[in-house]
Amino acid sequence: MNPIFIIGITGRSGTHYIAQLLKRHKVIVNNSLIREDHFISELNYLELYVKNISYYWRKKNKNNKEHEEKIINNLKIGLGNGIINSVPTKKQAKYFLLGTPYTHNISLFPDYFPSQKMLIIIRNAKDVVESGVRSKFWNYEEGLELWNRSAKRIIEFKKQSKYPFLIVKYEDLFTSTIEELSKIFNYLDLKLEDFPIEELKKIPVQGSSDAKNEKNSWEYKNIKKDVHFKPLNRSENWSLIRKWRFNWKCGKNSEILNYKTEIINSKPFYFLINVFLDIVLFIFKIKLYIKPKVKKHIRK
Repeated sequence: MNPIFIIGITGRSGTHYIAQLLKRHKVIVNNSLIREDHFISELNYLELYVKNISYYWRKKNKNNKEHEEKIINNLKIGLGNGIINSVPTKKQAKYFLLGTPYTHNISLFPDYFPSQKMLIIIRNAKDVVESGVRSKFWNYEEGLELWNRSAKRIIEFKKQSKYPFLIVKYEDLFTSTIEELSKIFNYLDLKLEDFPIEELKKIPVQGSSDAKNEKNSWEYKNIKKDVHFKPLNRSENWSLIRKWRFNWKCGKNSEILNYKTEIINSKPFYFLINVFLDIVLFIFKIKLYIKPKVKKHIRK
């Protein structure tokens, strides 16, 4: 069995939705772990381990750099295989699913999993941020910052790596499901005919920001996909200033990922407001960093 790694540009980008679709294919099963394994986002710890180990090898093999690099590469692949072999599944199939809702450390993916498949699902930044705010995952500034940094990682990875991963847009998967599944299955060397298309309408919406409990607070649960479920219109009521902020922080990378940026009349206030907010946030971050250190010093 081989894994299919599903990486989300951030939380609220559709990792659960794509997993719900793929696991219905005849030769794909889910794993028996929790919903999100975070194997990729924590690869930096394995990288540190390899770096520390190779330090001792370097002292013993000063004149054989090629041999050292081969051992290091084999160690990384061995660690990656160890992760894959540790994943329990309820039944045998060609593929099983793994998921991480963040892009941290995707640049390390080819070193540890050189022959495995990776899908990166992206979603319009404004809808991601609004969904996260409604679910109380972050505030607007945090959401925009998180999405933009993640977009940068994807863009850089695409530029610098020859690894054949596939980017899936949540919007296309939602509006043209069969066509997008066909592309995904083609990447996975699978047949669309082995997917039960008739089940598409039965698949519940999992983890939507529309899911509320009795206290009208967000709760992770399944809801029905009806006429009221409109995930592509989350940010339709954004104010002009919020749209300005989005363009300022995420506009460039949003366009690189093939999302159209709304053209807004950039009045003089556009620049001034954004610079002012950047300064306020910078001061706020400094206070967050200094405050615990001051308290620690006072206690002494």
